[in-house]
Amino acid sequence: DQNDLEGDNTDKESDFNLK
Repeated sequence: DQNDLEGDNTDKESDFNLK
């Protein structure tokens, strides 16, 4: 995952969760 802070998200989900 490129942007995951939680470590269990997909790239798209990570982008969404960062916002």
